[in-house]
Amino acid sequence: MGALYSLIPSQNHTSLTWPRRLWAGGSIAYSCDPENRLQYFDSAELHERVESVQARGEKLLVCMVYSGCGGEPAIVERRCLVFLPADAPAVQRRDLEVKRDVRRDFAVTFAPTQHLLFRFTALSHNVHRLHYDSPFSRTVEGFGGNLYHGPLAVVFLLVLLKRFC
Repeated sequence: MGALYSLIPSQNHTSLTWPRRLWAGGSIAYSCDPENRLQYFDSAELHERVESVQARGEKLLVCMVYSGCGGEPAIVERRCLVFLPADAPAVQRRDLEVKRDVRRDFAVTFAPTQHLLFRFTALSHNVHRLHYDSPFSRTVEGFGGNLYHGPLAVVFLLVLLKRFC
């Protein structure tokens, strides 16, 4: 596999000092060069590297960079994950405030189903239980229910860009 999987030796994460992991953020950048864009069925080679590792108290923040090979990569993705020790307290739940007085060009409401989250878990090989096991997500991790995958949010945003831009 890649550099990230050297930090995660097994899917059950039992042998790690920080067996719990959460998506902390990321970004995607695309090449501006029209000659350097990927097309359907193009061959591509993915390079993965650890960009940074920072200890923050009992947490470990790991940022990875994924990019194509050659000159300017067609796509560069950065992912940051937070690793927590097994005995770390559950995440403090907080409700986000929806800003109602903001001018919008369009609005879309999307509520992922349990079925979609489970299937995306399988598709992305991200078997973290907080995406498909509601009782685990509530009682162990302290969330209000299943969490939306960060990469699924990216897919959703790309579909919106294609549809509305």
